[in-house]
Amino acid sequence: MRFYRSIVTILVSALLLVIPSLGWDLRSANAPNAAFPYTKHGGGITDGVTPYDIGNGPGVDRAVNPDYSIYYNSQNPEAGKYKSGECTQCHEPHASFGGSEAPPSTGGDAGPDPYLAFKEYGTYTNYSNLCWYCHENFSNINNSGSPPGMGRWRFYQGKTAYMASSHYNSPNFYWPGTTGDPKAIWPRQDRAFLPPGNTGSCLNCHTPHGIKSADAATAFDTTSPDGSGGVPASMQTVASGNPSVNADYLIPRQLIAWEETLCENCHDASGPARTDIQGEINKRAFAGGSGHPVDDTTLAGRHVASESLPITTKHVECYDCHNPHAVKSTNRVEGMKYVNVSGTVQDPATGARQPYIYEVCFKCHGNSYNQVFAADTPFPDVATNRDETTFPKHFSNKRKEFDPNSHQYANYPAGDMGYNTSFHPVAAPGRNGTMNLCMQLQNAFGLDCSTAAAATALCRH
Repeated sequence: MRFYRSIVTILVSALLLVIPSLGWDLRSANAPNAAFPYTKHGGGITDGVTPYDIGNGPGVDRAVNPDYSIYYNSQNPEAGKYKSGECTQCHEPHASFGGSEAPPSTGGDAGPDPYLAFKEYGTYTNYSNLCWYCHENFSNINNSGSPPGMGRWRFYQGKTAYMASSHYNSPNFYWPGTTGDPKAIWPRQDRAFLPPGNTGSCLNCHTPHGIKSADAATAFDTTSPDGSGGVPASMQTVASGNPSVNADYLIPRQLIAWEETLCENCHDASGPARTDIQGEINKRAFAGGSGHPVDDTTLAGRHVASESLPITTKHVECYDCHNPHAVKSTNRVEGMKYVNVSGTVQDPATGARQPYIYEVCFKCHGNSYNQVFAADTPFPDVATNRDETTFPKHFSNKRKEFDPNSHQYANYPAGDMGYNTSFHPVAAPGRNGTMNLCMQLQNAFGLDCSTAAAATALCRH
């Protein structure tokens, strides 16, 4: 018996010596500080929800429709059925079921994956196929009502929407940098053996195993790249009340970095996005500057994927205005839920048209403005309406101000007209119709500017 133990020890030692020579890096598969059980893949609670798939328990489950009965619940004793949330949902130690590879491997792979994954992740044409096998076919999670291929909150809107986005198609979208030490760039393990560039990959923003710090001393992403933002360690705990956190120091939603730190590491002056959005945001730090306070650490950790509209908790994150799974250079608010000028919440994921930019603004600058901005008074001369005795001076309901049919502004001596007598032509053409103004708005609103009479026909008084 002692002889066999010695043989096993020798074989294991030899294997550990051989693996580096094969280009395998076992560290790359780590889930720092046992993060995996707390992620959605591992069955952890995320945004207050424990994800269940087809009634088999929490966590990732490869037995998706239509393969549930064909492969994973059949009479074939070789088929097997692993529990949800186990590593074997993505990594198959036996390589096959009954002598053939089980889905999601559908052929075309260039040999066995070094991580025993069920699908190669090594060419541009199939970077995300392993992920899509489940994310395009799983049944509705917790009866959320989302169709197959969409996340519970519909922020991820499926393969078709993502493949049409700039993040999938742009050659500039790759994991942060193709040179240097990735461990120094991100709080994650080495990914040096991924294909060069790795454009369009889910792994550019997500890690399937999760990232979790051990304690406050080593908490990840305490500041954004320029040192002005991020999520403080004190806000990365369950005790802090951060609604996105289900375990202390776990980065939510299996992202590779916290909040703006993720976006700004590419969208800065030297990033591959080639658009310095971080520089624009930082202008608010200058005297008389402007900009949304996305790097304000006092507002960190308040955004959740499940938040309802209009937003009532003061915060602003990149994700409040942009959907990274659908965004395009030609439409930077594509895929976002919004509030139209009548006050109705709309969602492109359920068939509504794509939003106008001002409709995304109404999520905060509309009916809930009094809850979101009441503590700030940088513009004391702006009131909710003309009755300043009843309504205090601070930010106003921009939705009602831009709504041509708003009755909000009838509380003054000349207010018997029953509609908003003066408004900026944001949601509709203005009433002070002129040929010049008509020409400016012609394409946006499909106006008839062929004659002066037609151009001024919008004038109502």
